[in-house]
Amino acid sequence: MTRTDRDLLNARIGELLHAILVRIRYYTYPSPPGEPDLREEINDLADLAHNLPRYIVGHDEFAVSSAEELREALVEHVRRFFPDVDPAQHHYVRLLDLDAGTFLARHRDHQWDTPDPVAAAG
Repeated sequence: MTRTDRDLLNARIGELLHAILVRIRYYTYPSPPGEPDLREEINDLADLAHNLPRYIVGHDEFAVSSAEELREALVEHVRRFFPDVDPAQHHYVRLLDLDAGTFLARHRDHQWDTPDPVAAAG
């Protein structure tokens, strides 16, 4: 994976993690009477997101297969909890699917100065 590819992946994962944590925070508010219990979705989101920071800082290698597995897990999450939404149109999945130029234009108008994990390890 090139430095540019890793920087773009870090930006995508950062945006995805932000979106998931905002959703989890929203779900921690008590559900109004008659509304569904959201604990199952909270658990699923946390399970999807808990290793993302390790990839961002380079503690674990994030291979192309990992990105594909993450995308498939997000598609399954959307199908399970948002059955009326086309998974390809859901924010989580779109963050991974956008081409680099569109993603950077929408989410990051600057370059990340992410340290190279190999160089940082010495």
